[in-house]
Amino acid sequence: MLYRFLLSTTAVFFCLSAEIGYSQNGEADLLRERIRSADSDSQRVELKLQLADVLEEMGSYDEFGSVIRSILRISAASANRQAYLGGLIKYGDYYLDRMMPDSALVPIGEGLSQAGEDSYRLQFINQKGTASRLGGNPGESIRYYDRSYGMADSLGMSRMKARISHNLFLAHRQMGDYSSAFEHLYRGLVQSEKEKGSSLTPLILKDIGELYYQLGNVEESISHLEESERISRELSLPSILTGTLTNLGIAHRETGDHPLAEDYLEEARSLVEPGNHAARVKIDYNLGVLNLTLEEPETARLIFQEALEVSREKDIPEGVYYNSLGMGDLNRYLGKLDEALNWYQLALDTSRMMNSGNLIEQALEKQYAAYRDNGQMRQALGAVESLRSLTDSLRTSDHEQSRAQYETLLESRRQTQENRILTAQRAEQEAKIQLQQTLGTGILIILSILLALTFTLYGNVRTREKLNRDLKERNKDISAKNRELDRMNDIKNKLFAVVSHDLRGPLSSMKGLLHLMREQKLSPENLDKFADSLEQSLQDNATTMENLLAWAKTQMSGIKLNCVEFSLLQAADEIHSQIRFQAEQKNLVFAVAVEPDVRVLADYEIVKLVIRNLVSNAVKFCEKGDRITVSSKQEDGLTFVSIRDTGVGIRPEDRAKIFGEGHYTKKGTKQEKGSGLGLVLCRQFIERHGGMIWFESEYGEGTTFTFTLPDQTPEKSTKPTT
Repeated sequence: MLYRFLLSTTAVFFCLSAEIGYSQNGEADLLRERIRSADSDSQRVELKLQLADVLEEMGSYDEFGSVIRSILRISAASANRQAYLGGLIKYGDYYLDRMMPDSALVPIGEGLSQAGEDSYRLQFINQKGTASRLGGNPGESIRYYDRSYGMADSLGMSRMKARISHNLFLAHRQMGDYSSAFEHLYRGLVQSEKEKGSSLTPLILKDIGELYYQLGNVEESISHLEESERISRELSLPSILTGTLTNLGIAHRETGDHPLAEDYLEEARSLVEPGNHAARVKIDYNLGVLNLTLEEPETARLIFQEALEVSREKDIPEGVYYNSLGMGDLNRYLGKLDEALNWYQLALDTSRMMNSGNLIEQALEKQYAAYRDNGQMRQALGAVESLRSLTDSLRTSDHEQSRAQYETLLESRRQTQENRILTAQRAEQEAKIQLQQTLGTGILIILSILLALTFTLYGNVRTREKLNRDLKERNKDISAKNRELDRMNDIKNKLFAVVSHDLRGPLSSMKGLLHLMREQKLSPENLDKFADSLEQSLQDNATTMENLLAWAKTQMSGIKLNCVEFSLLQAADEIHSQIRFQAEQKNLVFAVAVEPDVRVLADYEIVKLVIRNLVSNAVKFCEKGDRITVSSKQEDGLTFVSIRDTGVGIRPEDRAKIFGEGHYTKKGTKQEKGSGLGLVLCRQFIERHGGMIWFESEYGEGTTFTFTLPDQTPEKSTKPTT
């Protein structure tokens, strides 16, 4: 009997260890291995979609984005419509999770144009609602959510209904309509709990806790947040756990348990992925508030200022709002009420831009208190009237009654959950007593020894793992910062090199020429001659500076497209006007052979820059009487744009350098110089559009550069035509 007991106890221990060891990281590693050994593109795409789901829940957004882009490339090439639409949905989620609604509208618009009246369409409509909400238009988002909810209901998609209910809660809370927010939260919770192990359940519980805190019910807030924490840890959901721990830190700060509040906030901060700036600045704001509560204003100032700088740099309005409030509270604490009012006004302006009723309400309350403390009673009265007008419009008696109804339902659910836990605990206790009576004192001693050994070993393993993780994270952060510093230093050196080498000489020449003109030391004949030279030099410098600025922008912040539908002929004609003087100076024939009906969906300014660089390059390497032609054609779903010249052509030994990263440059037929950036930019910009660029050249006969743009129909454009 004793042998059987030891064997069963050992089995339970190993099962527990296996369950503890299994995590979403392990699941992601398994999927990566299966992807590497997949036999077909369809199997590979299906596995990558599963990996994307895991990475999204883990908050690993950088790898998530890379996986989704791979899915879209493979599915588009194999005409796998279902996988392509699934990839577009994930791509929309990628941008929405990173608080980039404008970028999300591109895959959403593409998906709506491809999807029929099916489950895919309702998901794109739901995403469009989220983009509207993040863009500061919660009223519009509610209309999209209601539409997608009706479609999900007709298709019997209960899980999707739960997600949309949660989105409706977020929109109504943003408007300050807490009664409707409670209603949708309760409905979403009931629907999500029908599906065992749903990740939506802890998310909704977190939001219920947050909503209770906003309404001043800290006890109910902590109860729901602790339930969310327990489920998030059980399901290994770090992104949801991060938000829950943040809210628990805020709630315990309110109760006065500052050490516990700090523990929660620091753990939340350690879970944030490096690229999730929105979550990081929210946690930092609350750490700043905690330091201000502990009367450490200088530490609070440093935290608020750093978080505010990141929020502005990464365009996070909510971060600007909260950390402006923090700076206002800090200055109010220091007795600098005028400065505090300036910060509160910035927070109020930001909340109005976000069209968020609950944030506007909070900012008005802060503003009123500062006006009152500063003795500006007329302004304080104005803030009170604005606040009363806002709250009266949102909280009618019907709303309050509805809110109370759903608060009661939520309280009833929580009591039921607690009763279940107590019942389970009581049954477990009775079973333990029965076991103790059956096995006797000897088995109890053995059990105690085994349990002591188990927890000791487990504690040592967990401690070692945590230390290793912390060390790896610190090393990773240090390495990333060093790489970024090296990259920025390299960019700086290249900028200085180009400015000093390519711009200083021509500018010095122009300075001397202007001095001679001012001193009237030039004859009219020489003045006309030098005026032409000055205009040519200015045009060359302008082109070099424009390429330099475009290159620096791509290096510093990446390439961001602003796609609109436009006439390619219009762009080509504009370049013709700009380059005409250069062509005439060299007696060249410059022709545009683009049909008026050719239209593309692309970044207008970037496409102009590409054409201008290619035409300027052609002018540079042409002799008197040579011809330059800009032409286009459309076939196989692509628009082909060609710039052909009859100039000197490219030597075979120079062709491999044309699109390299070394900024290759060569003097033109009249010793014209360049920065070597133009063709590199052309390749980067065209590839960013999803196109290709190449050239064909016969030395002594001329060169043709050709690039492609994806052929888009007008209905896919989400912006007005140009």
